[in-house]
Amino acid sequence: MAKQSKTQVEETQENIVDERPADSVDERPSDIVELDNEDFAKPLSSSAPTAVRARRAFMLKYFLPSPQWILTEVVSKGKGTRAIIGRIHGIATKAEEKWNDLQGTPTRSIVIHGTFEAESYLTGEVSDATSCYFPLAYAEKILTMFAADKRLEIVEIDTDIGVEATGKSIPYEWIVIGYAEDHGMEIMKRIKNRRGKPEQLLLTPPK
Repeated sequence: MAKQSKTQVEETQENIVDERPADSVDERPSDIVELDNEDFAKPLSSSAPTAVRARRAFMLKYFLPSPQWILTEVVSKGKGTRAIIGRIHGIATKAEEKWNDLQGTPTRSIVIHGTFEAESYLTGEVSDATSCYFPLAYAEKILTMFAADKRLEIVEIDTDIGVEATGKSIPYEWIVIGYAEDHGMEIMKRIKNRRGKPEQLLLTPPK
């Protein structure tokens, strides 16, 4: 994938100092329940809300539990090995083409803007973001849709994201399986349904 910017989130925490006099009376409500270590060890209720990590931009590497996971779990098993590792769904409102410089070589990337939620099938982490870097082949499709119809305001997106071992010098590639139905895809489906497959798939020379 094209060059990806790394966003660092720095968290600061203030130390709260108890400035009450030593002989002050504890005025906390009497219905406070004290928790011990056993309470924290209990599993969460199935009705507990899902925690969502907020990101400014979502990159495909965030699906992975470690940087080496693809090499050890996919590439090492040989060419053609494929793994579906996560899902991205949401609404795209804009596609932006970017050019960067990677060690003197121009590199192209396409960032899709909108509202997205991503779920890693490997770690279970759920993230949301207002920008997303899809595999380039899929991002080009979204870019083309917006360029072809200036009246187009949104594109619905629902994809599974995976990786496949290539057996080449670049050992793997990102793959996308799309499920969303939008206006552009409906047109493509209508064109496809106009006719079936040719009756003769293997053409032979006339006798």
